[in-house]
Amino acid sequence: MAVFAAVGFQGMNQTNLAPVQGPVVTVTGNGETSADPDEATVRVGVQAQGKTAKEAQDKASTIAQKIIAEAVRIAGDRKQVQTSDLSLYPQYENTNNGSTPRIVSYQASNVISVKLTDLTKVGPVVDAATTNGANNIQGVTFGLKDKKAATGEALKNAVLDARGKAEAIAGGMGMRLGDLVMVEEQGAPGPRPMLMMARAEMRGADANTPVEPGQIETSAGVTVTYRLVK
Repeated sequence: MAVFAAVGFQGMNQTNLAPVQGPVVTVTGNGETSADPDEATVRVGVQAQGKTAKEAQDKASTIAQKIIAEAVRIAGDRKQVQTSDLSLYPQYENTNNGSTPRIVSYQASNVISVKLTDLTKVGPVVDAATTNGANNIQGVTFGLKDKKAATGEALKNAVLDARGKAEAIAGGMGMRLGDLVMVEEQGAPGPRPMLMMARAEMRGADANTPVEPGQIETSAGVTVTYRLVK
């Protein structure tokens, strides 16, 4: 977006750097950067059924404890492993006669989150979870530990993009850029965590879950206003 005007304007969340005098040009710049992820969160769970609520909970808890023990062993840090979700639901019989359905069983579920900074451990965690009874593999989310650095680099690229556009417009009008009048950061999403879905399947003893995370994309946007001079 580019706007040419004889006077400046005021907008929300903007920083004015110089008084507006004479013609100005306002442009929006976009910047991106890519980086290899350096952290991952694995979410695995177990669902179990029982005739009573306690039976269902006990079954799910027993399996979850095995998964947690293996996850802690692989991760090497108990603080990186936590139960992120617990639920218990009654299961009702199917009825077509209009009567009130009765509870026939219960379903309990536990979801365990494992945060890793060594991405080579992602596959082993998933494999260990499925081996120990996990039947609800929710996926792996990859991210960046230093999100501010990635966002800062994207913002720098956005500023360069905006200045390039402004210079092109000024040159096309036989003018050049003067003082920077205003700069405004747009609502940038920042680093976009990447979710990799994993499937719980029967695998041979020598099979491992492949992990190819790719890169994390970070984007940012700025709007800048420059004074135009001859």
